[in-house]
Amino acid sequence: MAFFLTDSHPGRGGAITLIIPMEKLTTGSAYSWALVTCLLGVFSLSEWALITGIACTLATFLLNWIYRHKEYRFRTKRDQ
Repeated sequence: MAFFLTDSHPGRGGAITLIIPMEKLTTGSAYSWALVTCLLGVFSLSEWALITGIACTLATFLLNWIYRHKEYRFRTKRDQ
């Protein structure tokens, strides 16, 4: 059994067909999920909570900095 992916764009002058054997697709998926579960098992739940907290803190800092900088630029442009 094979998985077919067809992509046709009028600008390219034809259709491109990609045939992926189903065994290759399922094997890649199984190995990917095995890697994900292996990585999840490396740390304990409290370590994952710490990593998630640090990541969320950094994301919050970055987003606040970006929007404060945009607000500052807007206010300085408006005041000129």
